[in-house]
Order: sequence, then structure tokens, then C-alpha cells
Amino acid sequence: MAHIGRFSPVAAKTQQQAASIGCLSRLGGSPTAKDTRDVHISRDKVHAWSASVALSGNQALRNVSILSPSERKRAELFRLSSDRVSYVLGRYMVRTLLSRILGIRPQELEFSIDQWGKPHLVGRGAESRLAFNLAHSAGQVVCAVAFDRKIGVDIEFERESLDFIDIARSYFSALETENLMKLPQAEGKRLFYRYWTLKEAILKAEGCGLSAPLKTVDVSRFVQQSSTSARGPIEDAPRQVRAHPLHLRGGFAAAIAADGPVWCTDSHELDPICP
Repeated sequence: MAHIGRFSPVAAKTQQQAASIGCLSRLGGSPTAKDTRDVHISRDKVHAWSASVALSGNQALRNVSILSPSERKRAELFRLSSDRVSYVLGRYMVRTLLSRILGIRPQELEFSIDQWGKPHLVGRGAESRLAFNLAHSAGQVVCAVAFDRKIGVDIEFERESLDFIDIARSYFSALETENLMKLPQAEGKRLFYRYWTLKEAILKAEGCGLSAPLKTVDVSRFVQQSSTSARGPIEDAPRQVRAHPLHLRGGFAAAIAADGPVWCTDSHELDPICP
């Protein structure tokens, strides 16, 4: 995702990653007609799909007609072609997935932006209370979807060279920074990215996103990298939001967050929705 107004660990785009969690181009078919290959999601889960520009960008560009005029206009404003393709792929993903969940043609879906800049469904399909959130980094795009919840997702490519302690002193709590300093360099960097993505996902779920400081979310209970897969979700009590790390390949850290009753994460490759 683009972090406007504060540091992003991947503000400078790295080379597009060939490794992908899924390949959107394998969805196949023409998205301009109603797609009969429905996607069924559970109401007690928060679902996440991933795709890469390297493997799926061309498919999205070939089907750019399903985007709204305003989305196509915004895509043209990106100076870098890599950013343009990432944006188009993200919008293509959202429209394709929501179309198959709701049974509505992708180009008929309508969206609006709230005061914090977070998009949501309006018009047809809005009554379903289906929420979604999108994030991208270094050519990888993740889309989170759930019913009746506020949700947020974040992804970051883990750069080889990063002064993460200096960054943590500015954006993390004292305890979080202390946890990072206790670890060897490689483990500390991995935990830094875990912290960052958990914090961003929680803030995006809440809706305030970039308007709130990262220090307002404390994820210090993840003391070491190994604990992120062994322990349960973190909870941000004031916001009543829970968060899970997402485990992606290819050097990416990611996390997903949502409110509401107890839920679990269902992380998909895109291949399961192939015919």
C-alpha cells in the first residue's frame, strides 16, 4: 500500500516479484458477463486473496473496461507504470471477487469513499454488508473480504537494507522498540515488518488509516518472530479489533484485522476459484 505522509518501508518500489501466492489470470473467461463460478465465503471467517503484477498484471490490463471511468482516469495519473498496473490489478481483483461472491456483474458494482478515504460498496450489493480492503507492495496485491465487519489488510516487501531501529524509535512504542533491539539483526527486521503490518491492518480496519499514529496501536506482545505463528490473534481492546499475521511467500510480511465476533482467517491462493 502507499503510505502517504509518513515513512513506508517500501516507499521505493523494488523489482516485481516473480513468486506469487496466486495467479489472477487463471480465472480465465470474460469478466464483462456475469460469472457463474461463484465464490462462497463463510461469515465467521475473514478471507484474503493474493496476486502478483508479474503473473496477473497483463490479465487485469486486458480487462480494464470493467473499471469505472473514474478508476480508469485515476490509473492514468500514476507516473510509474508499475504503480499503474498495481492499481489496475487491485481494482480488477476487487471487482472480480465481489462479483463472484454477490452474483453481480463486475462493471455494475459501485463504490464510494468515506471521510477517511476507505472505499465501500453502494447501490446493488450494499445490503449484503460485504466489506473489503486492499493493500499492495512491490508488485504484490492482497484483497481481504468479510461480511458484517470492519476489516483492514496490509502488506510490505521486506527490504534487505533497512535501518529499522531508527524508524521504530519514531513510530513504535518504547516496549516494541526494546523488543526489536533484543533480537539479532535478521530476526529484528522480520519482527519490525510484522509489527508494522499488524499496526497498519488494525488502523485500516478501524477506518482511520493514515490519519492515526502507529504508536496508538500496541502489538508488543509479539516478542519474537517465532511467536507470530504459534500464538493467537492480538486484540486492540479500545478498538475491539483482532489481528492475525498472514504468511506469504516471496519475502513479504502481511497482516489482516477485523472487528466483530470471534473469527479466523482463511487465506486463499486464487487457484481455488479457477474452474
